[in-house]
Amino acid sequence: MSATKLRGLSILIPVLFAAIVVHTAHCGVLPALSRNLKTVLATGLVLAASLVFSRFMFYLVDRMNRQIEQQAERAEALLEVAQAINSSLEVKVILQRAVDLARAHLNADFGEIHFLVEPEGEHGVRFSGLHKGQCPVKQKPTLRGLNGEVLRTGNPLRLDDRRVHPQSIDLPEGHPPIGPFLGVPIMVQGQTQADILLIRAPGSPPFTQEDENFLLTMANQVAVAVENADLYQKVRHVAALEERDWLSREIHDGLAQTLAYLSLQTRAVADLVAAGHLDKAQTSLSEVRNVIKHTYEEVRRAIFDLRASPDPDLDFVSALREYLYEFGLQSQINVELEVDDEDLHLSPTVEVQLTRIIQEALTNVRRHAGAQQAWVRLASTSTGYQVSIEDDGRGFDPTTSRSDGWPHFGLQTMRERAESVDGRLHVRSRPGQGTQVIVDLPTNGYERQIRETGENV
Repeated sequence: MSATKLRGLSILIPVLFAAIVVHTAHCGVLPALSRNLKTVLATGLVLAASLVFSRFMFYLVDRMNRQIEQQAERAEALLEVAQAINSSLEVKVILQRAVDLARAHLNADFGEIHFLVEPEGEHGVRFSGLHKGQCPVKQKPTLRGLNGEVLRTGNPLRLDDRRVHPQSIDLPEGHPPIGPFLGVPIMVQGQTQADILLIRAPGSPPFTQEDENFLLTMANQVAVAVENADLYQKVRHVAALEERDWLSREIHDGLAQTLAYLSLQTRAVADLVAAGHLDKAQTSLSEVRNVIKHTYEEVRRAIFDLRASPDPDLDFVSALREYLYEFGLQSQINVELEVDDEDLHLSPTVEVQLTRIIQEALTNVRRHAGAQQAWVRLASTSTGYQVSIEDDGRGFDPTTSRSDGWPHFGLQTMRERAESVDGRLHVRSRPGQGTQVIVDLPTNGYERQIRETGENV
């Protein structure tokens, strides 16, 4: 009953009862009694009725208060569940926390969560309330009987006595006795991926409809957390593949060609030694040593670039500023960072690709430009963001390329990275006038919501 209806009844019922009593007393319905006796009798009836009515009203108010308190407790419990399961991106950790919290909040003695392991399709399980060595059952749990009923049907199942269900089977030897039973599915993208099963000891109070509703709401939260964790793992896998591709290009562009050169040079040195031209052989060996030293520095810089991935503990601008400082120390090229908005928010994927583009551009500056100064600029535009990397080096003719494929091989790598996040990359350069690499990034839904609301999503 709502509070509005309760207030109305608290006024209407006493008025109606008082009217009935007055009518009865003064309209000849009661036997012929003295006026004083009628007044006393009417007063007594009103007082008795008021006592009964007040007790009834207090009962309703107490019941409403208990319902409100239970709803508040369930809301706090769901908030606790959401915070706990969303604090991890590991699916098995999420599921373990879910069954632990479900068992605790619904006063179950034991809990199980069964899940399907993809892509193998195998069956995994997590327990709650059974500590190591406490349960003497040695067999691995299966999906026979009630264990798999919720997974098979995708429907919740609530039983006061599991033995009445047609899918119930005998418990394995040593299994703790089972009383009231409650199970709900965890649906991910319309498919049942797991279930939460709660068990109370025989003789315990049965699970209620409110318990089932709470567990269903909790299962929905778990499903969202599991889906986010799966998406995170997929993004990490794609990022790893992209890093492998980037590393292969780095090796092809530098180390592979250097090793080919060293192979030719060492063969030439061997021919010079065999011919007795030791002075020329010594000169060639000095060149080989210089190339090896240079290659060693290149490998160290490549390792530095690999480690310089976006730091999750730093915002993008701060992480970029640290990288540019370290790059300047290693390359002896002064790099200035110019940002028109320090509170720059980009999606993680865009941050990774943009970091790699800046690294590739600065690597080209160090290797080929002969520059003393470079600038990295981040600016907001009407359609998104613009990033530019500029140097004061020797520049080049964009319509031509050297025999080693530079600059087109490196530019193609950067262009592909920009296009992977719906960006566009173009280059401005002329011999003797430096080079400018420009990346235009559109604002997608993620960044647009952040820019408009100022909040992360």
